[in-house]
Amino acid sequence: MYVQNYYLKPFIIEFFLGCVVLYFRHYLLLGDKIGILTGVSIILLSFTRFYKYLEKSSLIKQMSKNSSLTVSLKKGKIPKDKVFIGKGFVWQNDHVQKMYDLKSMNRLDGLLNPNSDGLSLIHGIGKKEEKNIYLPVEELNTHTAIVGTTGVGKTRALELFIGQAILQNEPVVVIDPKGDNQLVDRVYDLCIKAGRKNDFMFFSLAHPKSSSTYNPLENFSKPTDIASRIRSIMDIGEEPFYADFAWNLILGITSALLSLDEKPTIRSIHRYSLIDFEELMTKFTKRYNEAKMSNDEAIVTKLEPALKYLKKIESHPRDHFAKVTASLEPVLASLSHGEIGDLLSTIPSDITFEKVINKNKVVYFYLSSMIDNQVARNVGRMALQDLLFYVGSIYAHYPDVEFPLNVFVDEFYNVIFDGYVDLLNKARGAGVRVTLAMQTSKDVESVVSEPKAMQILANTNNKIFFRVPEIEVAKLFSEMFGKTVIKERMKTISVSPDVGDNGIYYGTNSGERLLNKEVDLIEPQLLTSLPKGEVFMYTQGRLPYKVRMPLISDKIENRFMEKVIESNRGLEYV
Repeated sequence: MYVQNYYLKPFIIEFFLGCVVLYFRHYLLLGDKIGILTGVSIILLSFTRFYKYLEKSSLIKQMSKNSSLTVSLKKGKIPKDKVFIGKGFVWQNDHVQKMYDLKSMNRLDGLLNPNSDGLSLIHGIGKKEEKNIYLPVEELNTHTAIVGTTGVGKTRALELFIGQAILQNEPVVVIDPKGDNQLVDRVYDLCIKAGRKNDFMFFSLAHPKSSSTYNPLENFSKPTDIASRIRSIMDIGEEPFYADFAWNLILGITSALLSLDEKPTIRSIHRYSLIDFEELMTKFTKRYNEAKMSNDEAIVTKLEPALKYLKKIESHPRDHFAKVTASLEPVLASLSHGEIGDLLSTIPSDITFEKVINKNKVVYFYLSSMIDNQVARNVGRMALQDLLFYVGSIYAHYPDVEFPLNVFVDEFYNVIFDGYVDLLNKARGAGVRVTLAMQTSKDVESVVSEPKAMQILANTNNKIFFRVPEIEVAKLFSEMFGKTVIKERMKTISVSPDVGDNGIYYGTNSGERLLNKEVDLIEPQLLTSLPKGEVFMYTQGRLPYKVRMPLISDKIENRFMEKVIESNRGLEYV
């Protein structure tokens, strides 16, 4: 409507006026030469208006149009030193100014697409500047956060990044708490197309017959590592005493098993700490007495610390013991029962992070949180702690060694734990690239404190923001981008009295002034209005990018989940 009023109506009026001047020039007393010159000039002016009308109409059509973007991931087409993000442009001051001018002149109504799921003109005002946006691979080591509400494209963004890592022949770990069948199929299909079918490994709590085994306690340096991992998955609440007691109990059981040259597993820890403690005590005492009788000082010295732990546990009042371990029982039982226990307590297990890196594996953790959220959360947390231990070991003993490991965690607040910041810090030093996907920072704060949630976000230098659901959350993200200064038009009208011979007269004067105004570089309303698949990206302290992220256009030719579901149909989730 604005363009029609500003360009089309003046064109019609001027064109009609030019024709009138040409046709009636004699009646207007202009003469042939002046009349023709005047009429033609007015018509040419009208065509200038019409050209601008077409130009502006085309721009508005472009700004109000949502166009989907696709990309084909084929081996050899992706640069080795870059990661493709999408098509976009650098969001700068002039884009902020254009958005402000459109809003201040009430021109947005004509630019809104009623069929769009967001405000398409956000990208439209800079679409002419659009180019391919890449992120240097070395900047992935500073980690990436993908934020956005449900259904805006977070998982498809993960799919894009995972696909490129697979095609670059790098090790990949995907931790998917919910379980996305399409994402599994895409990862499997890309592995086959990249000649990496044997690299693909699948762990699933919901599909034990098709799952590789994974023992989250297989790698550790000392018994306290195991005790701390299990304590971290307990619901501590406001009474840490119970969790601390469980930590000491697990430490004692683990120390005893190691002293007997038995590798601890979740299943054995559950059995000997809460079910068959007397059996362990009998076995351990027998071994200790035999060493004493044979004067084997080395064995005695090895067993004595663990014996002290066991005697302390044995002397604890049974009623009180049952009370203080009540919160430990469901945690250990859920991870050691039935086929899940088989998956998590096998030694040696199929999946280890050492194998992932050294043998260049692509591992998919399909945790099925919609079936049993607690079990999925606990397994995910222990897997990340296992990764933290392995990365920490490399970082401590081989500080100059960097290995490419791409870790992708969807809905990561489901598997977060207090030591997550350590994972990000140590992973950065070792060359591990972590990509986290979440809905909002509020989800993280529901698991850990607000300062820790902010600390986690602060340790991801690359931030990709899809549409966020709440203005309060958008304000938090908007602050990360800082401020800019634009020009604000202010209309002024002044009235001044003037005394004359016939009384008082009033004179008026109107004009416009341009004033500097400080505004958000990306105002919160933009983050709540992004169409599906569109993002703002902040990276390494540079100006943000406005990007359209693509969907992978390659057809999935090799399905994995159909066979998995068929072979596991009818099984209980146990």
